[in-house]
Amino acid sequence: MIFFVLFCVFVSTLAQNANDKLQRCCFTDPAIDQGCAQKYCNFGQISQQSVLPFIAECGIRGNTISRMWDCISSRHDHSDCCINQGVSPLCRAFCDARGSVPTNLLVYGGCAQEFEKYRLCFRTYLKHNPPIRGG
Repeated sequence: MIFFVLFCVFVSTLAQNANDKLQRCCFTDPAIDQGCAQKYCNFGQISQQSVLPFIAECGIRGNTISRMWDCISSRHDHSDCCINQGVSPLCRAFCDARGSVPTNLLVYGGCAQEFEKYRLCFRTYLKHNPPIRGG
C-alpha cells in the first residue's frame, strides 16, 4: 500500500506543468506578497517588459522578490542552458541561481533584454524537476 501512495505522489508531480509548480511554490510561501504572486508568479505573465515593473512594485514588499526568484529559478545552476541559448557572458550571473539574485542595476540593467532566454531555461528545468517549495 505504501508503494502505491508513493507512486501516486510521484506521478502527480510529473503530471504538473512548470507553471503549476511555479505557482504552488509562490502561493505556499508566506514570505511572498500574495498580490505580487497573483500578478507575476506565472511564466506567461512575467516577461522582459514586466521585470522592471515587478521590481518597482514588489521590491518594497519584504522578501517577495528574492523568494519569487527562488521559485522561478529553482535555485539551480542554469549556466549550460544559458550558454546554449546565447546569453551574454555578463548576464550569465542570472543563470547560476544558487545564490541571491544580482541586484546591481548599473552593472546588470542591460540584462533584462536576455530575460526570455532565462525564462526558457528556468521553465524547462522546472518542467522536469520538483519545485523548491510547495512540492
